[in-house]
Amino acid sequence: ATATADPGAKPADKPADKPKPPPYSIPWQLRGIVPVNAVRFDNNFASWNAPNDGPSAFTAASMLLVSVKITDEIAPFARFGWVVNSPPAGYGESPIINPVVGALYGRKLGKDMRLGASLAFGLPVGAGGGDSPDPAVAAAPAGALPAGIRARMSMDNVMYGVNDLGIIAGLDAAYIAKGFTAQAEVTLIEALRVKGDKAQPDSNKINSTFGLHLGYFVLPQISLGGEVRGQMFLSTPKAVEKDGNAKHQFSFAVGPRFHFKLGDGWIRPGISYAQPIDKPSSNFDTKVIQVDIPVIF
Repeated sequence: ATATADPGAKPADKPADKPKPPPYSIPWQLRGIVPVNAVRFDNNFASWNAPNDGPSAFTAASMLLVSVKITDEIAPFARFGWVVNSPPAGYGESPIINPVVGALYGRKLGKDMRLGASLAFGLPVGAGGGDSPDPAVAAAPAGALPAGIRARMSMDNVMYGVNDLGIIAGLDAAYIAKGFTAQAEVTLIEALRVKGDKAQPDSNKINSTFGLHLGYFVLPQISLGGEVRGQMFLSTPKAVEKDGNAKHQFSFAVGPRFHFKLGDGWIRPGISYAQPIDKPSSNFDTKVIQVDIPVIF
């Protein structure tokens, strides 16, 4: 016989919705720690002066990142960059810089902690390399490449080392809970010269970058983020032998970020103010506005 449904029976409870992950404050120039599908357009607009209160100048250093999540824990990525430079005197150049390709491995550790590890390679195909580089591109201090390094606060030197193959290994750890993010990062970079030995004396360089980002969501649509970061050579390239101030660079950035639903994804534009804390970039009175537009889907 066919059973008849009890008219007094209660409908089955709906399965509980999965809890939403806590909001993550995306850093300004540190790596994102969560593997995602994303396109990120990141622009640093730097005003600076020639040393000794010389004429003013302007440099825009732009980055485009594309990330594709292939599992919940792995996302290969590629970064592309270019510079638009208006030096204090003479003509400017707008070179393409080295692309970087790599992958991020990120996973949760317990309830509120995340760990991220990345391995990437800087490919020496940017403009301004070789034995006879264009001075408007490569010559320090006003060429497009050194000006771009200062605009990025020396955090992306491997992309400006157009004679070098860069090997980049990084580690990040973050606490993410209750609208608060605290993220620490360290990166080691080996740069191996593959061309331009007549123009570049160093056959290899060992560099490092590191930083701390703090962010908090004051509203679901608005977060505030600040970070301190540093770059330090672990070897002693010729430029450091000539000027000890070139060994390291420290800087900070602070600003708001906005978070808007975009179909099944998010757009999270942000704007920050940044400046160096020490020499050599402070010699140029460098001041930077970063406009960062990540689209996550």
